[in-house]
Parts: sequence; C-alpha cells; structure tokens
Amino acid sequence: MTLEWHTCPPAQPDEPQEFGARIVVTDGLSGKAERWCRQHDGYWANEDSELMTWAYLCGRGTVTLGWDE
Repeated sequence: MTLEWHTCPPAQPDEPQEFGARIVVTDGLSGKAERWCRQHDGYWANEDSELMTWAYLCGRGTVTLGWDE
C-alpha cells in the first residue's frame, strides 16, 4: 500500500462585508503576504489597485483578517 500525502486548504474566515475591511493573503508556497482592502462593489483591491473576488483570494493562500500597521 502506498501512502499519499494530502493537504487540505486552510480554513478561511467568513468574508467581511463592511467597506474598508482589511485582510492579508499569505501564499502557502512562497510565504509572500499581500494586503487587500474591501471595496464597495464586493471586490478586494491591493496596493497596486488590482481587483479580485473573495473566492479567488481564498484560493491563493491563507486569509487573515486585518493587519498591523
């Protein structure tokens, strides 16, 4: 019998709905962390003004609510 290692994606928090909510998405492979801010239209913007959906961000890595200044 061959054992296969299976890694489940991390549990993600519920999507914050308030405008201006802040999250950090950390890539599990590279460890790179990106800051994102909730926009009024349901999208999330990063510091380069790229817009992404919550589902996309959750698929990119571990989501943490808020960030330290």
